Amino acid sequence: MARRPIRRDRRHDEVGASLILALIFLVVVSLIVLSMATWTSSDLRNSIRFTAAQSTVATANSATEVAVQDARYYFDSSTLYASPPIACLAPAMGTINGLSVSVWCSTQWNPQSKSTRVVTFSTCPSTQSATYCAANPLLQAVVTYDDYPTTNNYSSCPPVSTTTTTTTTVAGTSSCGTGMKIDTWVFGAIPPTVTSVTANAAPPTCSTTPITILGTGFTSPATVTFVISGSNNAVYASTSVSVVNTTTITACEPSSGSGTADVIVTTPTGTSPINAPSDQITY
Repeated sequence: MARRPIRRDRRHDEVGASLILALIFLVVVSLIVLSMATWTSSDLRNSIRFTAAQSTVATANSATEVAVQDARYYFDSSTLYASPPIACLAPAMGTINGLSVSVWCSTQWNPQSKSTRVVTFSTCPSTQSATYCAANPLLQAVVTYDDYPTTNNYSSCPPVSTTTTTTTTVAGTSSCGTGMKIDTWVFGAIPPTVTSVTANAAPPTCSTTPITILGTGFTSPATVTFVISGSNNAVYASTSVSVVNTTTITACEPSSGSGTADVIVTTPTGTSPINAPSDQITY
């Protein structure tokens, strides 16, 4: 008797294949959903960070603008050649956009020049010290004030102690803030530093003694000023300043003044702090 062939149940085979396809589909969909959830989460985090960064920038700008306007008409004597810098505002700046910031000032003063005061503003979160902020500012601005009146050859905007109640803005008695120019306004600036100053053999380009300044963060254009120690108004500009590289500047001693001076370098990224005796030279 012949055996009848065994017939396979095709319906059983199709159910198995369908299960495999369903599993593959579920895995693919799960991966897509997971990727989109990760992307959405990252995008939300980025948006939050971007908003926070915008808020920080706006706060730093606002605080610095207030300090710049305050310094224009109020010459605080405590900021003269301050290293580390001194708090610009009294009372101190409060909280803006939920962020507390401090603005620190250091002032160079030349009462016989239209560039009467050159003030460096360093802005940072209030949790950071003046020393740290001067070297690592969130925002650093350099502003030149013209306190030089047209009626005489000397500024009538004297420095005033923070303990003095009389302001310097009485009409007819003060020339504070006659003019103002923002030289630089830089976020994440790396201010220059001066580590040594030496006199060289005179090259033909200098009518006075040439000097070599070593430090960090030197960029063009740069200015070099000599601040005579122990004096509030002896500031002399160097001539023929040349930025050799980020660590070296060559210049000529000023043709006026004499004594022991702190050499200060100002670049688009800020002003070097007084670093006596490393930045001093006797000329």
